[in-house]
Amino acid sequence: MSIFQKILKLVIIATIMVYPLVSFSQSSNTDPLADPLFTKSDWSVYATDNPKQCWLASVPKKSVNTKNGKKVEVNRGRIILWVSFWAGTKNRGEVSFTGGYPYNKNDVLDFNIDNKKFDLFVPTEGNFAWAKDTKADKEIITAMKRGSSAIITGVSKRGTKTRDTISLMGFTAALEDAEKRCPE
Repeated sequence: MSIFQKILKLVIIATIMVYPLVSFSQSSNTDPLADPLFTKSDWSVYATDNPKQCWLASVPKKSVNTKNGKKVEVNRGRIILWVSFWAGTKNRGEVSFTGGYPYNKNDVLDFNIDNKKFDLFVPTEGNFAWAKDTKADKEIITAMKRGSSAIITGVSKRGTKTRDTISLMGFTAALEDAEKRCPE
């Protein structure tokens, strides 16, 4: 990954985390996933205006945490699978995931969609993982459109293995809505 790509990823993290909070700060609710513009089954669409950015997101239906092979209770932050779009740019359909805890730099998460395996990468230490490149984003989105569930498995910096199951019901409708809201 080039230095430009690394910097771009950091800018994307900041945009995803800060702009939704800014856009909702005028309401009484500061949760960036609280006011969807569109919802279909388990997926919802959100947007900001300056800059124009749209994203669809879903949270797990089930999460299992294990350490040394035994189920454990852990405190995790928000667990969200995202697909993001920026109007007027080539940034179309970027897949990312936050597991609600920090990963180690260069970790690889298993992303399984109906037994089709993909990888999500953690290029810098932090809470987010992404597909390797735009080609991988497109392959993942194609599988998500056809699939019924996604299972994302990762390991926290503390060594806890997490397995999050996310429904794909409503994904295609939400994807189409987000694409319309943020055209090229």
